[in-house]
Amino acid sequence: MLYYYNKNEDNFVNLRGAVDLDYDIVYDCKKNKCSKNTCYCPLLENIKVKINNYTAFDIVKSLWTNSSIYDLEFILYYNWLKRKITPNSFKVDTYKGYYGEEIGGIYLDFFALGINYFEYLSNKEKIEFILNEEYKYLLPEITKVKEWQVKKVNISEIEDNTEKELDINYIESFKIDRFSHSIPHEKEIYLDIYNYINAFNPICLNNNGKYRVIDGRHRFYVLKNYNFIYKSKKIKLEYCNIICPKD
Repeated sequence: MLYYYNKNEDNFVNLRGAVDLDYDIVYDCKKNKCSKNTCYCPLLENIKVKINNYTAFDIVKSLWTNSSIYDLEFILYYNWLKRKITPNSFKVDTYKGYYGEEIGGIYLDFFALGINYFEYLSNKEKIEFILNEEYKYLLPEITKVKEWQVKKVNISEIEDNTEKELDINYIESFKIDRFSHSIPHEKEIYLDIYNYINAFNPICLNNNGKYRVIDGRHRFYVLKNYNFIYKSKKIKLEYCNIICPKD
C-alpha cells in the first residue's frame, strides 16, 4: 500500500529527503545587515524538483508500507508514477529560518495524477492501464493474461529484437551522476545502482519457452549490456526480475 496522504493532517506526505532539488541562492547582506561572520539573508529562487529515471522509484519506496519492494504492486506503482510526474507536478514550501530561507516541504498532488482511480485497480488492471496509457493500444495477448507475477529469470531467456530502434540518449540518461562513475584505469562507465535494480523490470510475454519484452526495452538493454557495482565489486548480471504471466 502507498501511504501518500495524512488524513489526520489533511495533507500529502512530505517528500523531503525522497527527491532532489535545484535552486539558486540569492544574497543581500547589505540590506539585511548581516555580520562578517554570520549571514541571515539567503533567499531561495527558481526552486525545481530534479527528475531522473529513479525519482519515481525513490518516492514510491519512501511511501511504501509493505515490507518488500519486490512486490508486483510496488513495481506497478513505480511504473505508473514515473510516467506521470514532471518537475511541475510538485509544490515546494519554504520558510524563514534563522540563517535565511529554508526548504520546508516537498509535496506531490497524487489526486491530480489520478491515484484515487489507479490504487483501486487489480494488478492485472494496473498493467493494462499502464500499457494502454503508454501505447494507446493493448495487444490481444495482454488482455488474455489472467494473472501476472514477478519472476527471476536468466537474461539469456529474454528476447528483444528491436535494439536498433532504441533511443541512445534515453539509455545514457540512466547513467546519472549519483550512480555512475569510472573505475580507475578503466574506460567504461559502471552503474552503481544495484539497489535500484527493481526499477528496471521489463514487462514480458511468454514466447516459445522464452520471454518477449513488450514494455521496458531501454531498461532491459541496460540490464543486459551494462555492468553494475555491488559491494564495491563490478558485476555482470546473469539474472533479473521480469513481470510476466503467472506460470
